[in-house]
Amino acid sequence: ACHGKIIIADRSFTEDEITWLKDNFFTIDIPTPAYDFDFSKLKSGENTFTDKYGNELSLHNFAWAGMSGKDGYYTDFNSWQFYPSLSTVEHSSEKLIIKKVNSTAQFCASDFVGKFTAEVSGIPEGVSFYYRYIDKTTGNAVSTTLSNGINEVDCSNANGDANMTNMFLIGADNKDINIVIRQIPVYPNALVFDGIDDYASFLTSPKLIKSVIIDFIPLKYESNHGMVYDQRFLGTGSEFAILHAETFLAYSARNNGDTYIDGVLNTTFIPNQLTGRHMQVVITNNNVSKVNNPINIGCTVGGGFYTSMALYRITGFTEVLTPDQIWKWYQKNQPKGGDK
Repeated sequence: ACHGKIIIADRSFTEDEITWLKDNFFTIDIPTPAYDFDFSKLKSGENTFTDKYGNELSLHNFAWAGMSGKDGYYTDFNSWQFYPSLSTVEHSSEKLIIKKVNSTAQFCASDFVGKFTAEVSGIPEGVSFYYRYIDKTTGNAVSTTLSNGINEVDCSNANGDANMTNMFLIGADNKDINIVIRQIPVYPNALVFDGIDDYASFLTSPKLIKSVIIDFIPLKYESNHGMVYDQRFLGTGSEFAILHAETFLAYSARNNGDTYIDGVLNTTFIPNQLTGRHMQVVITNNNVSKVNNPINIGCTVGGGFYTSMALYRITGFTEVLTPDQIWKWYQKNQPKGGDK
């Protein structure tokens, strides 16, 4: 027996109605992925990451601090200068714990220029907590008070010299304290690539990957950079990569198949227009005849063209996904600013 569904109407359906019918009335099966790396499950500092299908991803050159590693932070506290003779401070790349200061003085300093958001806790009553920098335009010191709660530390006009951005306490001399400064991540649940030498690689042989779905934010648009994903086996004509560069229609510069952005076939955008956008990109190509091993994420298969990006998830299929399958995947897995 054959079973199907037919809808007869006396008018045309709207786009919203068609979407609802696709999502609720018709069954659209999505094949099982060949690999599926969801970086919300990655722990900071792990240089290998295995997905639920047993594929092992190797992570290369990540510093696991600042904008190189999990979640992304604007500054690395481990690079700041501390003064053991003046204070007792425990620090990691994203957190400071101030235990004691011996006198009214700065307890750390850096050449940091920019902004970061931090959650501060533990400032006792009667204690004042400041950060200060030297303004690059006026040469004057600029001081701002921090309080318990969420604070934006803005040193974007600092002159960038060593020891010119610092923090200090008043009223806490020789007291036992426990003030915690914890940076708020910029790209929570993402793996952040620095665009200098960070990349990842994995083996898929003998599988032919013909569709790739990537949930990411390209952070920069630069010449001689921008290879997001590369599985090309050079010399076979299998042009299948995502290059966030050049002025071709995104992402056709290294893919002679199709590109979908947020579930829709791209006929408009070039890469530079997509810089800074959190999106879901799908590339498909039925012409793939051979896949390079390893596949590289963040640079070309031969190295180079490193890209700066926040990568949330990447999924590959041996099938060429249909437009309906791509739309259904997007509806079920829309980018949510890292809150996945």
